[in-house]
Amino acid sequence: MTTKTFITICLFGLLAPSSHAHFGSVELISVCSMDEGEKLPLRTKINTNDNGEPNPRTLIPEVILRNRTLHFITSCNGCTLRLVQNDTVCYSTEITGSALTIPTAFTGTYELQIVSGDYIFYTEVEL
Repeated sequence: MTTKTFITICLFGLLAPSSHAHFGSVELISVCSMDEGEKLPLRTKINTNDNGEPNPRTLIPEVILRNRTLHFITSCNGCTLRLVQNDTVCYSTEITGSALTIPTAFTGTYELQIVSGDYIFYTEVEL
């Protein structure tokens, strides 16, 4: 294999995943317009309940909150959604689709968490 061919294959391998994610995001954002909902500013922390090493390639999910419904631009299937208030988990459910409605029983300010393996993606929300 020539050096040029090897470099071309390596570059394609590096660029292909980001291109795929970008095009998928663009398509879904057009369906869930920013004018119709609020894109959540998720931050990341390590899940201290897990003893494994974190995966440095984990991407922060993109989620829009519209009314009481979360729309997952990035798939979060199999992750856990939690609402935390005063260090107490008030609500917890598995994410199984592209949208999830938060029950009306939960009102006030919560830390919304999406738990994915070694990571917790979180932000504060007012419901």
